[in-house]
Amino acid sequence: MPARAQAPVGADDFRAGTAGALARLCAAGEADPARDLAHGFCHGQLAAVAQLHGALTRADGPFRPFYCPPPEAPRMADVAARFAAWAAAEPRRGAEAAVDGLLRFAAETYPCATRGGRR
Repeated sequence: MPARAQAPVGADDFRAGTAGALARLCAAGEADPARDLAHGFCHGQLAAVAQLHGALTRADGPFRPFYCPPPEAPRMADVAARFAAWAAAEPRRGAEAAVDGLLRFAAETYPCATRGGRR
């Protein structure tokens, strides 16, 4: 059976702020006229969440890490593709805030020995 074509991203995907909308942006295909914009937006969201997580979980920060990426940072495009695949496999998470979905994805994909909560 051939793969189902993905609908092009729309303006609502950029405004929605949900994990599902962000996953659609991250998954925009070659034929999508907004692909470059969608991927730039996706990568910006991924970077922002990673930077905020890093600031809040540094050694003197208020929180323990929610996720622990590998020593060699994965490529942004690879993380975006993995997030889109995770969201497709977890449709019930689509209505969550994008940041919540991203952190849930990261915690499942890059687990720490211990995580969560205040120190």
